[in-house]
Amino acid sequence: MQSNNKKPVVVGIGELLWDMLPTGKKAGGAPINFVYHASRLGAEGYAISAVGDDGLGREILEELDNNSIRYLIEKVPYPTGTVQVTLQDGVPDYIINERVAWDHLSPTSNASSFSHSRIRAIALLALLRMAIRSLMAQEK
Repeated sequence: MQSNNKKPVVVGIGELLWDMLPTGKKAGGAPINFVYHASRLGAEGYAISAVGDDGLGREILEELDNNSIRYLIEKVPYPTGTVQVTLQDGVPDYIINERVAWDHLSPTSNASSFSHSRIRAIALLALLRMAIRSLMAQEK
């Protein structure tokens, strides 16, 4: 009997941002958090998002590198995403800044360069969904 040692593949596509906490900033975004935890559990994880060509964008890419997260990140002419987090009696309140880099992840992103066909199909479908979301946001 031959064992199958292939790792599960996890692709997180969407927001990559800084949570601006009262104690300092922390990299976040649900898709990227999911990839981080799946990778720690043994999956082959990939993060697909966009950052601004700014200091916060460079810092968050360093954070991904420091945590060994594989990624395809597009640099776009919008600021890197942030969420302002405040605490009132221990209850968090969030202000999510809009019209930021991850809102403008394009379906022509280099995500289509994934060689694994299953990953490529998942990535392209998700990018299409993101493009539709971005267009809807621009109409508001």
